[in-house]
Amino acid sequence: MPWALLKSSTQERYKLFLDSVNDPNKPVVTVFDPLTKEQLDELEVIREASKAVQLKKIEEMKKAAAQADSDAAKTDTEPQVTEDEAPKENN
Repeated sequence: MPWALLKSSTQERYKLFLDSVNDPNKPVVTVFDPLTKEQLDELEVIREASKAVQLKKIEEMKKAAAQADSDAAKTDTEPQVTEDEAPKENN
């Protein structure tokens, strides 16, 4: 289907949608064509992959937060050495 024809068809359906959006007595107008079975399957795969990546990200952020807490607790218990107390190097 040529792009210009698709574009004008979509624009016409959008105009029909705008005309009928506030009138419950008019039939429902769909602006876009429904997705094919193949497209829906691909979309499901993308959603599953995105979900797995998001869960992995959450796990890594929890690990990083735990590590930061651990590092903070470690530095709180270790004695702090100031510059005055630090050993000086002899050159």
